[in-house]
Amino acid sequence: MISKFQGVILGAAVGDALTAPVQFLSRDDVREQYVEVREMLGGGWLHLRPGQFSDDSQMMVCVLESILEEGAFNVDRAVIKLLQWYKTKPKGIGKTTVASFKRLSKGENWRTASQKVYAKRLQSSAGNGALVRSLPVALRYASDAVSLVTHSANSAMITHADPIVTSGVVLLNLMISELIHNDEKDPRAHSIEYLFGKKNNLWKNILDEIDYLGEDDLIASGFVVDTVQSALWCLLKTGSVEEAVIAAVNCGEDVYALAAVTGALAGAHYGLEGIPSRWLNALEHREAMSALAKRIYLLIRQ
Repeated sequence: MISKFQGVILGAAVGDALTAPVQFLSRDDVREQYVEVREMLGGGWLHLRPGQFSDDSQMMVCVLESILEEGAFNVDRAVIKLLQWYKTKPKGIGKTTVASFKRLSKGENWRTASQKVYAKRLQSSAGNGALVRSLPVALRYASDAVSLVTHSANSAMITHADPIVTSGVVLLNLMISELIHNDEKDPRAHSIEYLFGKKNNLWKNILDEIDYLGEDDLIASGFVVDTVQSALWCLLKTGSVEEAVIAAVNCGEDVYALAAVTGALAGAHYGLEGIPSRWLNALEHREAMSALAKRIYLLIRQ
Protein backbone atom coordinates (compact mmCIF):
# COMPACT_ATOMS: atom_id res chain seq x y z
CA MET A 1 0.00 0.00 0.00
CA ILE A 2 2.91 2.37 0.62
CA SER A 3 3.65 2.23 -3.12
CA LYS A 4 0.14 3.49 -3.83
CA PHE A 5 0.51 6.37 -1.36
CA GLN A 6 3.71 7.41 -3.08
CA GLY A 7 2.07 6.82 -6.44
CA VAL A 8 -0.68 9.33 -5.66
CA ILE A 9 1.68 12.15 -4.69
CA LEU A 10 4.37 11.53 -7.30
CA GLY A 11 1.83 10.67 -9.96
CA ALA A 12 0.16 14.04 -9.44
CA ALA A 13 3.49 15.87 -9.54
CA VAL A 14 4.76 14.20 -12.71
CA GLY A 15 1.46 14.81 -14.47
CA ASP A 16 1.62 18.45 -13.48
CA ALA A 17 5.26 18.87 -14.55
CA LEU A 18 4.75 17.22 -17.94
CA THR A 19 2.15 19.83 -18.91
CA ALA A 20 4.56 22.78 -18.69
CA PRO A 21 5.01 23.40 -22.42
CA VAL A 22 1.37 22.80 -23.42
CA GLN A 23 -0.67 24.65 -20.79
CA PHE A 24 -3.18 26.89 -22.61
CA LEU A 25 -2.27 25.56 -26.06
CA SER A 26 -5.13 24.04 -28.04
CA ARG A 27 -5.10 20.33 -28.80
CA ASP A 28 -4.36 21.14 -32.43
CA ASP A 29 -1.49 23.44 -31.45
CA VAL A 30 -0.02 20.72 -29.23
CA ARG A 31 -0.11 18.28 -32.13
CA GLU A 32 1.38 20.81 -34.53
CA GLN A 33 4.21 21.90 -32.24
CA TYR A 34 5.04 18.65 -30.44
CA VAL A 35 3.09 15.86 -32.16
CA GLU A 36 2.82 14.33 -28.68
CA VAL A 37 4.46 15.36 -25.41
CA ARG A 38 5.91 12.35 -23.59
CA GLU A 39 8.92 13.82 -21.79
CA MET A 40 9.74 16.53 -19.23
CA LEU A 41 10.34 19.55 -21.44
CA GLY A 42 9.70 22.52 -19.20
CA GLY A 43 9.02 25.94 -20.69
CA GLY A 44 5.54 27.19 -21.39
CA TRP A 45 3.89 30.37 -20.17
CA LEU A 46 5.39 29.99 -16.69
CA HIS A 47 8.88 29.23 -18.07
CA LEU A 48 9.22 26.17 -15.85
CA ARG A 49 12.34 24.04 -15.69
CA PRO A 50 12.04 20.44 -16.95
CA GLY A 51 10.63 18.52 -14.00
CA GLN A 52 9.35 21.60 -12.19
CA PHE A 53 5.65 21.55 -11.28
CA SER A 54 3.03 24.28 -10.97
CA ASP A 55 1.15 25.86 -8.09
CA ASP A 56 -1.30 22.94 -8.01
CA SER A 57 1.31 20.47 -6.78
CA GLN A 58 3.05 23.08 -4.66
CA MET A 59 -0.17 23.54 -2.69
CA MET A 60 -0.53 19.77 -2.44
CA VAL A 61 2.84 19.61 -0.71
CA CYS A 62 1.78 22.39 1.70
CA VAL A 63 -1.31 20.42 2.74
CA LEU A 64 0.70 17.22 3.03
CA GLU A 65 3.21 18.93 5.31
CA SER A 66 0.42 20.45 7.42
CA ILE A 67 -1.12 17.02 7.98
CA LEU A 68 2.20 15.56 9.09
CA GLU A 69 2.78 18.47 11.48
CA GLU A 70 -0.60 17.89 13.17
CA GLY A 71 -1.00 14.16 12.68
CA ALA A 72 -4.38 14.93 11.15
CA PHE A 73 -5.92 17.41 8.76
CA ASN A 74 -6.41 20.71 10.56
CA VAL A 75 -7.86 23.52 8.46
CA ASP A 76 -6.15 26.27 10.41
CA ARG A 77 -2.75 24.60 10.09
CA ALA A 78 -3.31 24.07 6.37
CA VAL A 79 -4.25 27.75 5.96
CA ILE A 80 -1.05 28.81 7.73
CA LYS A 81 1.10 26.65 5.43
CA LEU A 82 -0.70 27.82 2.32
CA LEU A 83 -0.42 31.48 3.25
CA GLN A 84 3.30 31.08 3.97
CA TRP A 85 3.63 29.68 0.48
CA TYR A 86 1.39 32.39 -1.03
CA LYS A 87 3.61 35.11 0.44
CA THR A 88 6.50 33.82 -1.68
CA LYS A 89 4.52 35.15 -4.68
CA PRO A 90 4.23 31.92 -6.70
CA LYS A 91 3.18 32.17 -10.32
CA GLY A 92 0.05 30.90 -12.00
CA ILE A 93 -2.47 30.76 -9.16
CA GLY A 94 -6.12 30.75 -10.28
CA LYS A 95 -8.34 33.78 -9.75
CA THR A 96 -10.67 32.19 -7.19
CA THR A 97 -7.73 30.90 -5.16
CA VAL A 98 -6.00 34.29 -5.24
CA ALA A 99 -9.19 36.08 -4.20
CA SER A 100 -9.59 33.76 -1.21
CA PHE A 101 -5.93 33.99 -0.21
CA LYS A 102 -6.12 37.77 -0.24
CA ARG A 103 -8.99 37.64 2.24
CA LEU A 104 -7.27 35.01 4.36
CA SER A 105 -4.12 37.15 4.44
CA LYS A 106 -6.17 39.90 6.06
CA GLY A 107 -7.27 37.57 8.85
CA GLU A 108 -10.72 36.55 7.61
CA ASN A 109 -12.04 33.18 8.70
CA TRP A 110 -11.58 30.58 5.96
CA ARG A 111 -15.29 29.81 5.68
CA THR A 112 -16.22 33.47 5.51
CA ALA A 113 -13.50 34.29 3.00
CA SER A 114 -14.39 31.54 0.52
CA GLN A 115 -18.12 32.19 0.85
CA LYS A 116 -17.63 35.87 0.02
CA VAL A 117 -15.51 34.98 -2.99
CA TYR A 118 -18.13 32.48 -4.14
CA ALA A 119 -20.90 35.05 -3.78
CA LYS A 120 -19.01 37.44 -6.05
CA ARG A 121 -17.91 34.85 -8.61
CA LEU A 122 -20.93 32.56 -8.96
CA GLN A 123 -20.37 31.99 -12.69
CA SER A 124 -16.65 31.23 -12.46
CA SER A 125 -15.94 29.74 -9.04
CA ALA A 126 -16.07 26.01 -9.87
CA GLY A 127 -12.43 25.81 -10.91
CA ASN A 128 -9.75 23.21 -10.28
CA GLY A 129 -7.81 25.02 -7.56
CA ALA A 130 -8.79 22.69 -4.72
CA LEU A 131 -8.58 19.32 -6.48
CA VAL A 132 -4.87 18.57 -6.45
CA ARG A 133 -4.29 20.45 -3.20
CA SER A 134 -6.70 18.16 -1.34
CA LEU A 135 -5.20 14.83 -2.42
CA PRO A 136 -3.21 14.36 0.83
CA VAL A 137 -6.51 14.28 2.72
CA ALA A 138 -7.43 11.15 0.75
CA LEU A 139 -4.24 9.50 2.00
CA ARG A 140 -4.60 10.54 5.64
CA TYR A 141 -8.17 9.21 5.78
CA ALA A 142 -7.89 6.40 3.26
CA SER A 143 -9.30 3.98 5.84
CA ASP A 144 -11.90 6.33 7.35
CA ALA A 145 -14.50 7.36 4.79
CA VAL A 146 -16.53 9.48 7.20
CA SER A 147 -13.54 11.64 8.09
CA LEU A 148 -12.37 11.67 4.48
CA VAL A 149 -15.64 13.24 3.36
CA THR A 150 -15.66 15.89 6.10
CA HIS A 151 -12.02 16.91 5.79
CA SER A 152 -11.96 16.81 1.98
CA ALA A 153 -14.88 19.24 1.89
CA ASN A 154 -13.18 21.52 4.42
CA SER A 155 -9.93 21.41 2.47
CA ALA A 156 -11.74 22.50 -0.67
CA MET A 157 -13.59 25.26 1.14
CA ILE A 158 -10.40 27.02 2.18
CA THR A 159 -10.64 28.69 -1.22
CA HIS A 160 -13.64 27.23 -3.07
CA ALA A 161 -17.10 27.33 -1.49
CA ASP A 162 -18.92 26.32 -4.66
CA PRO A 163 -20.81 23.09 -3.84
CA ILE A 164 -19.79 21.62 -7.20
CA VAL A 165 -16.14 21.98 -6.20
CA THR A 166 -16.55 20.57 -2.70
CA SER A 167 -18.51 17.56 -3.98
CA GLY A 168 -15.94 17.04 -6.74
CA VAL A 169 -13.05 17.08 -4.28
CA VAL A 170 -14.84 14.67 -1.96
CA LEU A 171 -15.71 12.32 -4.82
CA LEU A 172 -12.16 12.38 -6.19
CA ASN A 173 -10.73 11.55 -2.77
CA LEU A 174 -13.22 8.72 -2.28
CA MET A 175 -12.13 7.28 -5.62
CA ILE A 176 -8.46 7.61 -4.65
CA SER A 177 -9.20 5.70 -1.44
CA GLU A 178 -11.12 3.05 -3.38
CA LEU A 179 -8.20 2.57 -5.79
CA ILE A 180 -5.73 2.33 -2.93
CA HIS A 181 -7.66 -0.43 -1.20
CA ASN A 182 -8.80 -2.44 -4.20
CA ASP A 183 -7.20 -3.83 -7.34
CA GLU A 184 -10.22 -2.99 -9.48
CA LYS A 185 -9.57 -0.12 -11.85
CA ASP A 186 -13.02 1.50 -11.86
CA PRO A 187 -13.81 3.29 -8.59
CA ARG A 188 -17.02 4.98 -9.75
CA ALA A 189 -19.88 2.84 -8.46
CA HIS A 190 -18.84 2.43 -4.84
CA SER A 191 -17.72 6.04 -4.44
CA ILE A 192 -20.88 7.48 -6.00
CA GLU A 193 -23.12 5.22 -3.94
CA TYR A 194 -21.31 6.06 -0.72
CA LEU A 195 -21.66 9.78 -1.32
CA PHE A 196 -25.13 9.98 -2.86
CA GLY A 197 -26.83 6.66 -2.21
CA LYS A 198 -29.14 5.44 -4.98
CA LYS A 199 -30.31 8.94 -5.90
CA ASN A 200 -29.75 10.25 -9.39
CA ASN A 201 -27.22 13.09 -9.26
CA LEU A 202 -24.97 15.28 -11.36
CA TRP A 203 -21.79 13.35 -10.66
CA LYS A 204 -23.26 9.93 -11.49
CA ASN A 205 -24.46 11.28 -14.83
CA ILE A 206 -21.11 12.93 -15.54
CA LEU A 207 -19.09 9.84 -14.70
CA ASP A 208 -21.46 7.51 -16.56
CA GLU A 209 -20.80 9.55 -19.71
CA ILE A 210 -17.20 8.31 -19.67
CA ASP A 211 -18.32 5.02 -21.21
CA TYR A 212 -19.42 6.83 -24.37
CA LEU A 213 -16.63 9.38 -24.83
CA GLY A 214 -13.69 9.23 -27.21
CA GLU A 215 -10.31 10.85 -26.64
CA ASP A 216 -11.19 13.89 -28.74
CA ASP A 217 -14.26 14.45 -26.53
CA LEU A 218 -12.13 15.13 -23.46
CA ILE A 219 -12.29 18.67 -22.11
CA ALA A 220 -9.52 20.43 -20.20
CA SER A 221 -11.42 23.58 -19.35
CA GLY A 222 -10.37 24.36 -15.81
CA PHE A 223 -13.92 23.43 -14.70
CA VAL A 224 -13.87 20.86 -11.92
CA VAL A 225 -16.54 18.67 -13.52
CA ASP A 226 -14.67 18.42 -16.82
CA THR A 227 -11.42 17.72 -15.00
CA VAL A 228 -12.69 14.84 -12.87
CA GLN A 229 -14.54 13.30 -15.82
CA SER A 230 -11.61 13.58 -18.23
CA ALA A 231 -9.05 12.36 -15.68
CA LEU A 232 -11.08 9.28 -14.88
CA TRP A 233 -11.52 8.61 -18.61
CA CYS A 234 -7.73 8.71 -18.97
CA LEU A 235 -7.36 6.11 -16.22
CA LEU A 236 -10.11 3.79 -17.43
CA LYS A 237 -9.34 3.88 -21.16
CA THR A 238 -5.61 3.24 -20.95
CA GLY A 239 -3.40 0.47 -19.60
CA SER A 240 -0.60 2.20 -17.70
CA VAL A 241 0.35 5.31 -15.75
CA GLU A 242 2.30 6.52 -18.76
CA GLU A 243 -0.51 6.20 -21.27
CA ALA A 244 -3.08 7.66 -18.86
CA VAL A 245 -0.99 10.73 -18.14
CA ILE A 246 0.04 11.20 -21.77
CA ALA A 247 -3.63 11.18 -22.80
CA ALA A 248 -4.30 13.96 -20.29
CA VAL A 249 -1.22 16.06 -21.06
CA ASN A 250 -1.92 16.17 -24.79
CA CYS A 251 -5.49 17.42 -24.41
CA GLY A 252 -4.12 20.95 -24.40
CA GLU A 253 -5.94 23.97 -22.92
CA ASP A 254 -6.01 24.11 -19.07
CA VAL A 255 -4.23 20.83 -18.39
CA TYR A 256 -2.22 21.31 -15.18
CA ALA A 257 -4.91 19.94 -12.88
CA LEU A 258 -6.22 17.41 -15.42
CA ALA A 259 -2.82 15.74 -15.81
CA ALA A 260 -2.12 15.93 -12.07
CA VAL A 261 -5.45 14.35 -11.14
CA THR A 262 -4.93 11.69 -13.81
CA GLY A 263 -1.47 10.98 -12.40
CA ALA A 264 -2.89 10.68 -8.89
CA LEU A 265 -5.64 8.27 -9.97
CA ALA A 266 -3.20 6.19 -12.00
CA GLY A 267 -0.66 6.25 -9.17
CA ALA A 268 -3.32 5.03 -6.74
CA HIS A 269 -4.09 2.10 -9.02
CA TYR A 270 -0.67 1.10 -10.38
CA GLY A 271 1.53 2.32 -7.51
CA LEU A 272 4.88 4.08 -7.58
CA GLU A 273 6.51 1.34 -9.62
CA GLY A 274 4.06 2.08 -12.44
CA ILE A 275 5.41 5.61 -12.94
CA PRO A 276 8.13 5.73 -15.61
CA SER A 277 11.55 6.06 -14.01
CA ARG A 278 12.62 8.67 -16.55
CA TRP A 279 9.84 10.94 -15.31
CA LEU A 280 10.69 10.36 -11.66
CA ASN A 281 14.39 10.96 -12.27
CA ALA A 282 13.61 14.33 -13.86
CA LEU A 283 11.04 15.41 -11.25
CA GLU A 284 12.16 18.14 -8.85
CA HIS A 285 11.83 17.34 -5.12
CA ARG A 286 11.06 13.70 -5.94
CA GLU A 287 12.82 12.23 -2.91
CA ALA A 288 11.30 14.74 -0.49
CA MET A 289 7.77 14.08 -1.77
CA SER A 290 8.31 10.34 -1.70
CA ALA A 291 9.43 10.61 1.93
CA LEU A 292 6.37 12.69 2.84
CA ALA A 293 4.05 10.13 1.27
CA LYS A 294 5.80 7.35 3.17
CA ARG A 295 5.42 9.27 6.43
CA ILE A 296 1.69 9.73 5.95
CA TYR A 297 1.36 6.01 5.26
CA LEU A 298 3.22 5.21 8.48
CA LEU A 299 1.05 7.73 10.33
CA ILE A 300 -2.17 5.91 9.52
CA ARG A 301 -0.55 2.54 10.34
CA GLN A 302 0.10 3.60 13.95
